[in-house]
Amino acid sequence: MSERQENLFIDFKNSSKEDWVKKATSDLKGEDVFKKYNWNFDDTISLAPYYDKSDLDDLKNIDAFQNRLILKENPTAENRYWENLQKIIVDNSKAANKQALEALNNGTDGIIFDLTQGKKVSMADLLEDILIDYCSISFLLGADFKQQLSAYTDLIESKGIDHQSVSGIVILSKDCQTTDNYLEAFKATVNFPGLLSLCVTSLEETASSSIAHLLQSAVYVINTLDTAQFEIHQIISKISFSLPVTTDYFGEIAKVRALRNLFFQLSQAYQAESFNPEDLHIHCISTIWTEEKYQPHANMLKSTTASMSAILGGCNSLLVEPEDYKNSLMVRIARNVSSILKEESYLNKTVDPAAGSYYLEVLTDKLASEAWQKFQKKVKQEKEEIQ
Repeated sequence: MSERQENLFIDFKNSSKEDWVKKATSDLKGEDVFKKYNWNFDDTISLAPYYDKSDLDDLKNIDAFQNRLILKENPTAENRYWENLQKIIVDNSKAANKQALEALNNGTDGIIFDLTQGKKVSMADLLEDILIDYCSISFLLGADFKQQLSAYTDLIESKGIDHQSVSGIVILSKDCQTTDNYLEAFKATVNFPGLLSLCVTSLEETASSSIAHLLQSAVYVINTLDTAQFEIHQIISKISFSLPVTTDYFGEIAKVRALRNLFFQLSQAYQAESFNPEDLHIHCISTIWTEEKYQPHANMLKSTTASMSAILGGCNSLLVEPEDYKNSLMVRIARNVSSILKEESYLNKTVDPAAGSYYLEVLTDKLASEAWQKFQKKVKQEKEEIQ
């Protein structure tokens, strides 16, 4: 710190945690501030009303996960980059193509085509004039996922597009998320490194249970493909996580951070030495939220804070869902949330804004510990059932 910077604080006295406790106890007329204002997060995690640097002394591997989100090949040259995705529900291929082109020309970095409506889809019409090698193309797929993935990869081949330049996520609908289907999706995309076909989702309510379920599902997928004799680095590099972000601002930041940390530990257990924490793709979704007292803009308020949580937590891609996909204004508002946070709030200027926050570091650590215990318990129960 320069002499000029030090002089900025010359009139401010340093205060310790003990000083804070004394002052708080005095203001509370002798009551124990930690007993009065302790609170529970995620049902079982107890949190204090005050943290300082001393609370980080017992936390392990903090430095190993700080500022790990910068990308070596960053398309924007900014310190932080995340993809702003827009979902398009496909009823008609040409109409969906028109929507996609409008979205790509107005701020999105990629499209998620929802092909679960059971409609006949023409990949040529759906992707007409879309530069597949310059944007992210993802799919939400149902029972016909094999045919749809085959049609997509055939189209890429016919256009002579470099496999290395293709990117996106393949998300199987909940009823299709079986290990056999993951294996088929992996085989269909194995030659496309940037097409993440092993996307794991969770609908668990609490943060720790959600993380534990995601890790357990990832283990299922890894073991299934490992049995099929694929290399572990191939498998790990294809895994992504899709998770909703709620209105719990700090809790969601910690959830995304804890998930990245724990999956890295899991990858090391599989001896994927070349896999780094920043290599994991986490896709966050701000789901539709309506609250009568905040109408007519409840979802806009919620999506803004939820998106901030996802970005500060370190998401790689973000989808903000509008209240009504048929309302063009609501779709535009949802699409612009990410752009505003990037272009006007400058959340892309710092690699890891949450790094070093005493409260968030403790919350992340406690959440990771709780989730890991639940994950281990699930794995143990599973082994006992098999035996």
